[in-house]
Amino acid sequence: MVRLEQSRLDKAQQERWCDVYHNVQTHGSLQEFLEHHVQDGGLQAQITTHSKLLSTQDVEQLDGVAGVPKACIYSLALQAFGTEQQFSRQLR
Repeated sequence: MVRLEQSRLDKAQQERWCDVYHNVQTHGSLQEFLEHHVQDGGLQAQITTHSKLLSTQDVEQLDGVAGVPKACIYSLALQAFGTEQQFSRQLR
């Protein structure tokens, strides 16, 4: 969004994508994202951060709020895997 004005999109397209980003997409919080996608009939998502995303208490809260069973929430540290293939196998 920061460089949208420098893109080759015309003003109407820029406004459209700005609206999609700010009003249509659900990325204000992890809880909001999960609630939206779980209601749409299911979700398999990989969320990558530079820090630990979920504490044990966070998992407990998501279980009750987003309707995602605790047994279906995994928090994996990328540093624990030597290769991307090992990480992918763990997700399956």
